[in-house]
Amino acid sequence: MRRSLHRTSLIALGRRHLVRARNSPPGASLQALHDDAAEATIWLVAMIAGRVLPELATGDGTALQVLQGQVQVVRAGRSVTAFPGDLVVGALRRLEVISLTDSVVLVTGGSGRLPVKAAS
Repeated sequence: MRRSLHRTSLIALGRRHLVRARNSPPGASLQALHDDAAEATIWLVAMIAGRVLPELATGDGTALQVLQGQVQVVRAGRSVTAFPGDLVVGALRRLEVISLTDSVVLVTGGSGRLPVKAAS
């Protein structure tokens, strides 16, 4: 089976989704960039400051890459602040991502719907 190649500007796409996030009631905009049952799902997530991507049920191979802004990644009471260009990887079975500033991130390995809520 032949697969085609697709090129996407993550910078341009992130900017568009951040505009949508700023103008939507949940304060977030999400798009599945790659969703194949046989491979990891790749999500682009844009969130305004103060939004939370709560406890993702993800696989052990999850990676989160910050494209824009600052986020705090929390797992089991430990946290790390990530900046543009940072990659957070590891056994991130249960994690929470808090947007400290308006942010765009890629989440790889998650599946299904990614809920977003206001930070408490």
